[in-house]
Parts: sequence; C-alpha cells; structure tokens
Amino acid sequence: MAVRNSQTSTLKLKLQTGMNAKGEPKVAIHTFSHFNPAMADDDYLALGNAIGKLQTLPVLFVGRTDSADLTAE
Repeated sequence: MAVRNSQTSTLKLKLQTGMNAKGEPKVAIHTFSHFNPAMADDDYLALGNAIGKLQTLPVLFVGRTDSADLTAE
C-alpha cells in the first residue's frame, strides 16, 4: 500500500492581463506556495477571493494543487 509523504499545497490565481490580436484573453498565473494540505477547499476559495481583491487585474479563477511523494508502506 502506498503512503503519502511531504504533502504540500499551492493556491493559484489566474489573472487576465489583456487581450491578444484575436480578441482572446491573455493570462498570467500567480502561485502561492506552502499552504497546509489539510485546509478545506472552501478556505482556499475564500483566501483566493480575498487575495484577488488586492490584485489590479481581473481574476479568472482560483485553483488548488496538491502534491505528495509516494512510497511503499
């Protein structure tokens, strides 16, 4: 059975930086690291929305990425 080690989580904000020649949005992704992986998704969303209000660019989405090293038990 596999065991998770070194679990980490990141919060990602996708921001619209402008429009390209085709009229499609240009985007930038800001990543905030070292969050507690046990944090609830609702807390990530609330935090992402709060950080988004501090941005000068419009926020397109708030995302979460979890990662861990796997080893055999």
